[in-house]
Amino acid sequence: VDSPDGMLWLREQGDRFVLGGAWNSSSWKIDSAPAPVDPAFTTFLEERQWIVNLTELTLNPGSYPSLIVPDWITRPERAWLIVPLLHHEWLLGFLVLGHPRVTRDLNWEDYDLLKTIGRQAASYLAEHQAARALAESRQFDQFNKRFAFVIHDIKNLASQPSLITANAEKFKGNPEFVDDMVVTVRETVDKMS
Repeated sequence: VDSPDGMLWLREQGDRFVLGGAWNSSSWKIDSAPAPVDPAFTTFLEERQWIVNLTELTLNPGSYPSLIVPDWITRPERAWLIVPLLHHEWLLGFLVLGHPRVTRDLNWEDYDLLKTIGRQAASYLAEHQAARALAESRQFDQFNKRFAFVIHDIKNLASQPSLITANAEKFKGNPEFVDDMVVTVRETVDKMS
């Protein structure tokens, strides 16, 4: 659609979105911190599955009934189109595209193409998020295994002084016990170090 700039917003938690990417949009001066939106906005995009033309919305608000676009989306003068990224009817995020350099009217084919692109992009983003979650899960699993190994060693080290103290009163006069106790304590300290 000849848009020279744009931004990708991804759903973070509930109805909060975070800047996931930007293209030629340094002049937009957008804060990349997670931004909340009115649930009516996400509901509109999920239920209607429409491409929102912000110019059309300004000229004819009745063409988008019950749509409440957050100020932080419409604040940049370059903002032109909102393309929902729907994955299995769930709003994963949205694109905000900038105005083309030459004014251009969109027809139904343009809107259908943008819907298709939005769905395709959403499927790739969902796959990427799932792969990242799986990788994090595997890292967590590796950490758990290593931590379990360390805990096992600590329990073994703790059991040795416990046995010494349990038998010390009974065998403290036995020189062999004292020698074994010194060796055991030294080995325990070496392992702990």
